[in-house]
Amino acid sequence: MNKQDVVGIATRFVADQIGPDLIHPSVGKIVIEEEFVGEHELAWTVPFNSVAFLETGDFDKACIPSMIVVPKDGGPAFFPPTSRPVMEFLEDVRESGRKLGAWRDLGTTRPSPDDLPDGGFGDSAGISTSKPAPSTEPEPTEPFRVTARDSG
Repeated sequence: MNKQDVVGIATRFVADQIGPDLIHPSVGKIVIEEEFVGEHELAWTVPFNSVAFLETGDFDKACIPSMIVVPKDGGPAFFPPTSRPVMEFLEDVRESGRKLGAWRDLGTTRPSPDDLPDGGFGDSAGISTSKPAPSTEPEPTEPFRVTARDSG
């Protein structure tokens, strides 16, 4: 797998989320930032964002998440956790001895704590050793999220 292959996989992943034209209804045209594609032992990291954000820096037009992980083991692309730097996340997965597959669905669904190192909350996960309080927020129904404030 080379960089060109990875960009193609990431582009299809975004297209599957918002449509083949890569146009999101709130932020407009989405582009893959090919010049910033990164490589880690476990995966490639592929940044993307809206043209509007990249041209203006307007955070109301920024994509969140704005990174795609393409596993080198051939597994499906996914959104990594946004709570910390992606390379730190990948390094923690590598150091845990677990396969990246245990984390694949983290961006769209919640994996079973039994599938994650230390239930997803211990040192090998790189997160606090105590579980967070349950959220009162409803679970997201769409895996692709962007920030978009009402202008009026």
